[in-house]
Amino acid sequence: MRKIKEYLSIIIIRDAGPRHSFRVHRRCFYAVLSFFFVLPLLAGIVLFYSWKLWYENNQLRENMFRLESDLQTAQLTADRLENLQELLHKDRVSNLIGRGIVNALPNTGNELVRDSENAQSAADGSSGKPFGQEEFSPVSAEYLKVDNVRVWALRDGKLRLSLDLHNTDSQKVLSGTVRAALVTADGERQPLSFVPDDVGDFKISRFKRAVMVAVLPERVRMTNAQAIIEVRTVENALAFRNIFAVER
Repeated sequence: MRKIKEYLSIIIIRDAGPRHSFRVHRRCFYAVLSFFFVLPLLAGIVLFYSWKLWYENNQLRENMFRLESDLQTAQLTADRLENLQELLHKDRVSNLIGRGIVNALPNTGNELVRDSENAQSAADGSSGKPFGQEEFSPVSAEYLKVDNVRVWALRDGKLRLSLDLHNTDSQKVLSGTVRAALVTADGERQPLSFVPDDVGDFKISRFKRAVMVAVLPERVRMTNAQAIIEVRTVENALAFRNIFAVER
């Protein structure tokens, strides 16, 4: 006996228009109907996983920025520790050499101490201000922060300066130069030249650790000496100025 195939008809009738009918197999009809029922569920699943991937991507990006910031902070800390270690080593060597010389030549050591006390007494006997500071006034601009300033004399007739420059305006790159002048105990002021000449120039967006070496004038007495540090922008505007004691 011949099996009769069963078909379903889908009729589409437009208002005041022609009629269209489509004959489909029963299985195909149920398959299409099931697909349209499951389609919203599939769309919801795809939307959920898309949102999950977007959220995880944002988390990974924030972690990457945080790691980069921690890396920069660690590098700056390592540079400071390296400079501090070098300074401590030089101070230790200088103290050992100085003690050996004083012990070997006690009379000379007493004369040096006496000269230092005389210079200190002369400075204290002045008008109450250190020499060379009568016309000095500190300056500090809001867009530039300068801290951790240290000035110390080296044994080879040079002066080492180190300072931290902070640009407080994160939307603008700050450019300028660092200048220095030496003020001796007798009030004489002498400008200092760095080696190389352009080591004092800077261009920063956030932070820079500046370390410079200046050549001291010949036959200059460093007892009670001070250094005036100035920071000027590329427009020659004074952004920072202050005076600091020279460490020995």
